[in-house]
Parts: sequence; structure tokens; C-alpha cells
Amino acid sequence: MKMAALPHILLFLAALFFASSSSVLAQNNTQLIYQTCKQTNYSDLCVSSLESDPRSSTADLSIYAKIIVELSLSNATDTYSYSYKLSSNQTIDDEVLKMCLYDCLQVYDIGINNLRQSLIYLDLKEYIQVIRLLGVAQKQGEQCDQFFENPPVPKPRSPLTRRNEVFEQLCSIAIVIVKLLG
Repeated sequence: MKMAALPHILLFLAALFFASSSSVLAQNNTQLIYQTCKQTNYSDLCVSSLESDPRSSTADLSIYAKIIVELSLSNATDTYSYSYKLSSNQTIDDEVLKMCLYDCLQVYDIGINNLRQSLIYLDLKEYIQVIRLLGVAQKQGEQCDQFFENPPVPKPRSPLTRRNEVFEQLCSIAIVIVKLLG
């Protein structure tokens, strides 16, 4: 009878070991996330972004960089789509607003292409190229806002300001994490 219980006890001990080791690993990754994000200017956004991605629970800095660059790309793509929808809206009769939105589409197109390239260079561990591309992409959000500050006639209010800010912050976080890699 005691021999029959031995496999069950061993199985239970193995399960207990793996559960506790995965808990320790998750704790270590949480610490790595906080240590990494503390070095950025936007630590709250960094932490929430990394913690929202299931890959970060077992990740290292290179995966963190990939996660943030992918989030930046997703944000830029979403902002591009939103800008396109607004600029195509037939009920908006403000031509200056449409012109500013069209200009934002052009700069976000550049940003999206740079982010896609940065993901390729990130996989190749070409960190200097990644930082350069992220820096160019980051400036696109700022440039979009500038179109609304300096239009040819009275300025419209930018419907993209908050989106641009988040985009710039995500790129900034990505730059810091990539610098930590190389």
C-alpha cells in the first residue's frame, strides 16, 4: 500500500517544485520590469505596458524591447488609421484640419516604416540602428503636433495630441531599453 502511494507523492512534490520555481521566476521578472522601467522617463507606462504582455513574465531585456517596439508600432498604426478616418470624414468641413491630418498621415507613415525596420534590426541585434530608427519614429508624433501649431490660417485644435504623446513616450521607453541591451 505504501509503495502505491509513492508515485502520487513524487508527482505531488514535482508539481509543488515547478509551481514554486515558476512563482520565483515571475517574481524575478517583476523585479526586472521595475528595475528596467525605473530607468525610463515614463516608468508607469513602461510597467503597465510590459505587465500587460504575457511574454514579459519569462522575458529578458531583448523581449522587453521587442514588446515596447511592437506597442509603439501598434500605437502608430492605430493613430494613422484614426487620422485617416478623420481626414476622410465628409462631415468635417474644416479644410485646415484636414490638411493637418493629411500631413500627420505622411509623418506617421514614416514612423510606421521606421518601427517595422527597427524590429528587424532588433532581431539582428543591431542596436545602434534600432536606436536611430526609434529616434526618427519618435519625432513623428512631435512633428504631427507641430502641423496643428503652425497652420497657414487660424489653427485648429489637434485631435491627435494625446495619441502623439503616448507614441513619443513608448518610443522613448524603447530607446532606453535598447540602450540597456547594447
